[in-house]
Amino acid sequence: MSSTKVCIFTWGTGRSGELGHNHQGKDLCCPLPAPVKLPIPNLTITAVSCGEGYSAAISTCGKLLTWGMGYKLGHGSEENVTTPNVVSALLQARVTGASCGEYHMGCWTEEGAVYLWGKSECGCVGDGDPTTHKVLTPTPLSYLSHIPARQLDCGFRTSAVLSRDGGTLYSWGSGANGCLGHGNTQDCTSPKAVQALQDAGVHVVSVSMGSCHAAAVGAAGELFTWGCGMWGNLGSSACPRCQPVPAPVEGLPAALDVSCTKGMVNPTEGPGQSGPHTLVVSADGGLYCMGAGHKGKLGNLHNKWGFHLQGREDVKMPYRVGGPACDDPSSCPSTCYLSGCKVVGGAASALHSAVLTGDGRVWTFGCGSDGRMGLAAYLSGSGGSKQRMKFYVSAPTAVEALVEGGWGALGVAASRRHMVVVCQQKSS
Repeated sequence: MSSTKVCIFTWGTGRSGELGHNHQGKDLCCPLPAPVKLPIPNLTITAVSCGEGYSAAISTCGKLLTWGMGYKLGHGSEENVTTPNVVSALLQARVTGASCGEYHMGCWTEEGAVYLWGKSECGCVGDGDPTTHKVLTPTPLSYLSHIPARQLDCGFRTSAVLSRDGGTLYSWGSGANGCLGHGNTQDCTSPKAVQALQDAGVHVVSVSMGSCHAAAVGAAGELFTWGCGMWGNLGSSACPRCQPVPAPVEGLPAALDVSCTKGMVNPTEGPGQSGPHTLVVSADGGLYCMGAGHKGKLGNLHNKWGFHLQGREDVKMPYRVGGPACDDPSSCPSTCYLSGCKVVGGAASALHSAVLTGDGRVWTFGCGSDGRMGLAAYLSGSGGSKQRMKFYVSAPTAVEALVEGGWGALGVAASRRHMVVVCQQKSS
């Protein structure tokens, strides 16, 4: 008789307890996946999320667990928590999803209720207060109490909710760069429908609020982007500094999901610089990237990334991973990256990317310094020592420790410096 074992693994840098274990060294780095012990025996995790300095997980019975940087956790205290703890204020609710933003987070329940907490700036926690303040326990989003939520996503001082029935997108918080999609750059302290999508009759099924841009997927597979797009991250060759209204992205097959860079609050302008990017999972299992290719995080290079590329790694229109190498298209017309794999999920972080394929493998690429990508090559490096700096990986590479351990990932999350994955393993 076989049984299914489920486990959370984390890796990267843990400065605030966000890894949830004590496997990191003196440098606070745990470069390979390490298991996280849960406070309740036989608790089965179904989904994970993470942000800068903290992590979250949801169980099959609707419990939300958080750990890491104190004020972001919802435990009523600003003290850091180094192991997963159940958010007691939500014990009477059945949580089905959660989202970790830069400085605040939130969740939604089986009934469609939304709760938010953390550091509120520009009204992003949805309590109507525009001043900067901290909310240490989950606070219900009363403005949308009559509209059940399908999804919540928290970004950098921004929040967005999708209605369960009508596919209407609501956003609020900081209007900088036009990230709310309201046609202006004004802050908004309470949820407001993104009118352009409503007027176009778009039934939104997925939304991603990044650090300086946002994106949404429609029921017909359409992709819309808005915000700051100077790096090509909006999928437009115009590269607008501020696009406050959602615009359709051309040159894509039907989209299934989208992820916009989080954890990048101070991007660097210019070709080849550290800017945001966008990952798009298509309905046919492909992975498309656009934006800044800094340090190889678009999966479009044949050789190791370097400043000598001078922006050739940046992509202004959707690029399918596995296509021509942007650094050497003549001798490498097809990288064949992820060939034969069906991509089912992705996470765009500040310095690297992570994707999940249908066979349960987690692939990472980009900057792996500080062990953030979980790859064994970080340990060997050149000369047999850890490559804490300049460990750049251009080709999507499966996280070996998970594969070798017989673990298949169910969900993946990535922050600037660490990753969280929930996996299952078959045992007899």
